[in-house]
Amino acid sequence: MNRRSFIAASLALVVAITPEAALAAAPIKPLVQVIGITVNNVVATAEGLVANATMTLKVGHKKITQDVQIPLTLAGSPGAAGACDILNLSLGPIHLDVLGLVVDLDNCAGGAVTIDITGNDNELLGSLLCDIAGLLSGGLDLGGLLDLLDLNGTLGDLTGALTGVLNGVFQDFFKDATATAGTGHAGGVCDILHLSLAPIHLDVLGLVVDTSAICVDITAEQGPDNLLGNLLCGIVDLLDTGGTQRALQRLLGDLADLLNSLGL
Repeated sequence: MNRRSFIAASLALVVAITPEAALAAAPIKPLVQVIGITVNNVVATAEGLVANATMTLKVGHKKITQDVQIPLTLAGSPGAAGACDILNLSLGPIHLDVLGLVVDLDNCAGGAVTIDITGNDNELLGSLLCDIAGLLSGGLDLGGLLDLLDLNGTLGDLTGALTGVLNGVFQDFFKDATATAGTGHAGGVCDILHLSLAPIHLDVLGLVVDTSAICVDITAEQGPDNLLGNLLCGIVDLLDTGGTQRALQRLLGDLADLLNSLGL
């Protein structure tokens, strides 16, 4: 074999022993990410309004989805002179616990995320929301409002509008949120990732929407039945202490096997 052929063969061998699968198996930071939240619908129940949503996470190299129900409350407050009243929507906070993998979404202070919606009285949907905000601001309770809207056939317009607003807010959040790596392991809880975004101002469906600050915290909690939390904490500790590549690959393999066995 001449020198040129030997070099070409050597390069081919390097490529052959570095397959994409091996690269894909490398540890990922952050170990867990929330990719998005999609609100499928908003429904009226005996207790009030609930948003049925799907949260998509990436755990290691695997995407998983979890259904979440988000409680919503509605109120109304007076708008500026001559303007529509403001529809005040509150959601959550959200607390999802999947075998010790915990995701919390709130207003960055442990409370509900607030969303103020101002309609345009010159548009059909905006006019409806202005009227709803006015009724709530005038003292009508939410149960009475939902009954009234159900009777006059506009309940679906309200729930459809809220679905669109929530999806617009979540899309904006996951596009622009600032990510901060977790701070380590203390008291059986491993911080993995913190997402935060200052109050949002946007137009959705011709409506003016203003939110509170929004934060998402991802942690792993250790405990007797917390299969995911225990394993994720082990990986976090190993990453923080500079464990060997072999040990990390073993734990990441265990994580993939666990997710598959759980059907996630």
